[in-house]
Amino acid sequence: VTLPESFEGFQEATVNGLSELAITSITLPDKMTVINPGLLCGCQKLKEVKLPANLITIGESAFSGYISLESIVIPEKTEKIGPHAFSSCGLKEVTILSKFVRIDDAAFYSCDPSMVICGAKGSVAEEYAKKHKFKFKALVRGDADGNDVIDISDISILSLGLVGENELNFKQKNVLDVDGDHDVDIADLAKLRQYLSKKITKIGK
Repeated sequence: VTLPESFEGFQEATVNGLSELAITSITLPDKMTVINPGLLCGCQKLKEVKLPANLITIGESAFSGYISLESIVIPEKTEKIGPHAFSSCGLKEVTILSKFVRIDDAAFYSCDPSMVICGAKGSVAEEYAKKHKFKFKALVRGDADGNDVIDISDISILSLGLVGENELNFKQKNVLDVDGDHDVDIADLAKLRQYLSKKITKIGK
């Protein structure tokens, strides 16, 4: 399911807008800044969600209720993850790109204890993972394929993304912004190539 770009969300009074529908995948439009409480609660067959690039708030119980979602990338602009937002999900990995997002203590209540939280070193995500005894994995700047190594495959992913042959996801865009200017472009590709050719010894700020 792909919601139209004109869709900005339901009225605040609307409860559980799309809950318990038998959908397996959904793309939320980038114009959405708030995911209302209970929006996709109880959609047990839901396996894939693409969140809006401009998302600020994930409301209470937005994705709770034993849904089949195994991984999700929470955008860099997100400021708040509400209580029970992902409670009882099948999440195995959650990537939180914002360093300073507010995460309610119960946001991932009753998720699998083996779930991995990925984020920047020194971030709120890392603090949350430690507090709630989830495994934390630090994102490696330049590592687009997630193998913890910067290599030729990362250059290939970025090159194809820049020419439009494949779409970079939020996580890839975040780690491939190696010069830290909040834009993924040819300058980042050049810096990756310099790093692999050992002309520079460090990437990122």
